[in-house]
Amino acid sequence: MATRKSLILQISRTFLVVLTTLFMIIPTKLSAQFYQGYQTNFGKNRVQYNDFLWTFYRFKNFDTYFYLGGKELAEFVGKNADKEIDDIERLFDYQINGRLQFMIFNRYTDLKQTNIGLEGDEVTGNTGGLTRVMGNKVLIYFDGDHEHLRQQIRAGVAQVLFHQLMYGGNIKDRIQSAVLLTIPQWYEKGLISYVAKGWGVEQDNLLKDNIISGKYKRFNKLLDSESEFAGHSMWHYISQTYGNTSIANLLYMTRINRSIENGFVYVLGVNLKKLTTNWLSYNQNYYQVDEKEKLFPAGEAIIKKPKSGKVFSKLRLSPDGNYLAYVTNDIGKYKVYMTDIRKGKTKRVLKGGYKSVQQKADLSFPLLAWHPSGQYLTVMREKKGKVWMDYYKPEKRKPERNKFFYFDKVLDFSYAPNGQEIALSGIQNGQSDIFVFNTRSRTSENLTNDFYDDLQPSFSTDSKNIIFASNRVNDTLGVDKSDKLPANNNFDIFLMDFSGKSDLLKRITNTPLANEKYPIAADSGRYYFLSDASGIYNRYVASVDSTISFIDTVEHYRYYVETFPQTNYSRNIEDHHLSSRQNKYAELVLSGGRYKMFVNPAPKVDLTTSMNINNTQLRQLSAKKFMNEKRP
Repeated sequence: MATRKSLILQISRTFLVVLTTLFMIIPTKLSAQFYQGYQTNFGKNRVQYNDFLWTFYRFKNFDTYFYLGGKELAEFVGKNADKEIDDIERLFDYQINGRLQFMIFNRYTDLKQTNIGLEGDEVTGNTGGLTRVMGNKVLIYFDGDHEHLRQQIRAGVAQVLFHQLMYGGNIKDRIQSAVLLTIPQWYEKGLISYVAKGWGVEQDNLLKDNIISGKYKRFNKLLDSESEFAGHSMWHYISQTYGNTSIANLLYMTRINRSIENGFVYVLGVNLKKLTTNWLSYNQNYYQVDEKEKLFPAGEAIIKKPKSGKVFSKLRLSPDGNYLAYVTNDIGKYKVYMTDIRKGKTKRVLKGGYKSVQQKADLSFPLLAWHPSGQYLTVMREKKGKVWMDYYKPEKRKPERNKFFYFDKVLDFSYAPNGQEIALSGIQNGQSDIFVFNTRSRTSENLTNDFYDDLQPSFSTDSKNIIFASNRVNDTLGVDKSDKLPANNNFDIFLMDFSGKSDLLKRITNTPLANEKYPIAADSGRYYFLSDASGIYNRYVASVDSTISFIDTVEHYRYYVETFPQTNYSRNIEDHHLSSRQNKYAELVLSGGRYKMFVNPAPKVDLTTSMNINNTQLRQLSAKKFMNEKRP
């Protein structure tokens, strides 16, 4: 009897020790799942610099969760998600099982802080390079461009549908199906990326560069980072060659046969090896035509052997033309460099971030701008959820650092020639507007304040005007209260009378098929900008002038604009900058999988002759489609 009691006591003590240990290792916060309330806690597994008080809107087929400053974004998602869901369900010939939950973040920095998915949720990763998805939870963020937000919605919906279609609707079915069906990265990620983004100038330019450089000769040997875009282009080829209906048929046959190889044979009549051979041959012939009579920037690149895979951006020439500042990003780890063009020496002035293959690299910062005096380089960066403004002098090592409290996020900025004002594109309350920040009074003024996306502002040489890119359809401020994306949703260039405080904008471009970006002042009344009107981003010049329209008690003027192309490159100009004081011009292109920077004398503004540019085949097709749609 005593032995039995002793055994029971020993078992009780052992159970107590195990139970205590379990309580110590199991997280005490178990409220990560949603409930039908207005406040949700998501634990503390990732470092969080901001507190998020979540609320939500309930719609018929989904919920939109948001926090302070994201109400307008939640409403945008609510008005557009149904259309995207219907469109992708028709494409896949499959309906979503269960409600979707869109988690909307005001910026990417906030999304990186979230621990949603780290406490029991089923994490499916950052498929498509756009959107994180956990089960039916879709995590999206705003980067200042509503079109990018729409693409994230599509990517999230496509991924949820893909996983339900291939693996089933619950975890048990998915685990069982995953054992029987192996899907390569290019197949899944490429499809989701294609469904989200479609096919445009950026994709066309990147595929051309990869095909001509020979990177895609061995399709099945591509790295994960390369295979996503290769898959994107493969699905585009399948859609164009065999029709959109082939996508749903391929998914269905792949699921039924538990083999992507059998899916291609049954639906397309060719195996995967033959399909990739046809894809490569087609694109090689296709892009040889586009390469004819195209040019390349003159001179020698600033960096002779740039690292492949490293992204270059934010080229900024100093006012005296002696220094070129730029940013590099290597899968999340960024660095800011300053090159002395005269001596050919480069020094690093800032580094931050960390390398990660799991998270999408944030290329939106740091931002660079030289002070007009040329004495220092201003760098805007994000750290611990805050925006910082640092000042770097070429001859000094340590910068001056200041917090910049005034905006959720800054997208781009530039100084006025007087050095006292900064024109910037910033995000407040779920929209990107043009602001002017006074460096002395530390105050800002919102100049546009509407739904449309206003980006890349810069001052004219006399500080009287601000030129910027926008997808707005109306050239008068304050009268258009629309909260819907325009039908074409392309970016044009607009000129604002800043000194006169006029609500009437001057429309510099009006191109329904093309996008314009990065406008900069060349001299009084003349501006450079980049346009993909030909199917490749080339440099254009715009001349703005005025003439007397009529006279009553005062003279009334009307303005007119002339635009001309100045380059006929075979690759997109990714970024450019001008030192008008020293007549130097910098440009960045991607060629052979590497970014190359060039600094040359500023191009002459010759309005008497216009360069003849041949449109790419992609642009010819889009122009033909546009004209057919306009016909009654």
